[in-house]
Amino acid sequence: MKNGDTDRWFVDEVLPLEGALTRFLARKMQRGDELVDLRQEVYARLYEAARGGAKPLNLQAFVLTVARNMLIDRARRQRVVGIEYVADIEAVVIDDFMPAPDREVHARLELGRVHAAIETLPVRCREALVMRRIEDIPQKQVAKKMGIAENTVEQHLRKGVRLLADRLFGTAASISADRKAVNDDAA
Repeated sequence: MKNGDTDRWFVDEVLPLEGALTRFLARKMQRGDELVDLRQEVYARLYEAARGGAKPLNLQAFVLTVARNMLIDRARRQRVVGIEYVADIEAVVIDDFMPAPDREVHARLELGRVHAAIETLPVRCREALVMRRIEDIPQKQVAKKMGIAENTVEQHLRKGVRLLADRLFGTAASISADRKAVNDDAA
């Protein structure tokens, strides 16, 4: 979608849903002072998806699903959250409520986030993680292909998974710690 088309779509289709989005966030957020920031993040994700060509059939369901997923991400980042809170958020928008194309668009956005996070990992961590967790190559073969010991593969996997989780759900402090780790690996 061209920028002008995206802008028009956003103003005509998304902004009229602001009241519903705000009410949804207000009901589900533990801290109301973050509502405006989270709403802006939801808008940014929607705009990015539209620029990528996504036009969901049921826009309101898609908007609320994006908001729900962002609430879940924030809850996971806080790491000290009751399981009832996360379960409550997940129960709000049932995936079956969204038509298949909307689920596919959302899944592609999430997959893009994961792929981008994997690309930022240190080279050896990324190699070990991709071979072991994505290509499902046994750890012994990964070690042989990489020319390292099995316990070193295990260390790379632990570090890679931790860095990946921090990048997907982490805070600014953990991201700066990751940058230091990447620089340490390069040295």
